[in-house]
Amino acid sequence: MSVKSFVQHIEDNIYKRELIYRSILVTKNRKECSVLKRTLEMKDYTPIIIEQIDKKTNYNRIDNRIIIVCYDMFVNFIEHLDRQDGGILDSSFNFIAFSYTLDSQIIDELVTFYVEKTNNNANNT
Repeated sequence: MSVKSFVQHIEDNIYKRELIYRSILVTKNRKECSVLKRTLEMKDYTPIIIEQIDKKTNYNRIDNRIIIVCYDMFVNFIEHLDRQDGGILDSSFNFIAFSYTLDSQIIDELVTFYVEKTNNNANNT
């Protein structure tokens, strides 16, 4: 599956049907981050790639509504969000998508981490 079909699936099934305020899109590597960012920009979205977490930045308050991270940064990014304001349960992010190119075991591990972190997904992400 391509980045283009990944974005189209998100648009058709999430952005057009659900009230999504902020998204975290998780990719396989930096190259895919860049391709995904360009694809979203061509559709008039304003994503940002997080390559390093700035501990002073409250990502809940940045102007960009779509954050793109490589899978190996996801846990640290969620931990950082959990240290902000009211924690992860008060985060402004309400959609997480995992790239089609990610191994299913990696996705399972990240989803398990997130569900445990949020007490069985109590914030309805």
